[in-house]
Amino acid sequence: MGFDGSGQRGSCWQAITSFAAKTGCSANMLNDCGRKAEADSGERADIPNDMAGRMKAPERGIRELRRAARPFERPP
Repeated sequence: MGFDGSGQRGSCWQAITSFAAKTGCSANMLNDCGRKAEADSGERADIPNDMAGRMKAPERGIRELRRAARPFERPP
């Protein structure tokens, strides 16, 4: 990732803000993308994007089933 030059600037956050200023994106967005990339590659102890998507799929299905069942509920 682009965090290799952090030793020259003093901290990772300073490197991120410097790069964000040069590219025109927000430092927070760049930091989030970096964390996701580290999690996906296994460098960071976090849930990778593909696993997070698989965990959310059943929740989405349950939500859709509940929404579909609303017309069949009894009115109060």
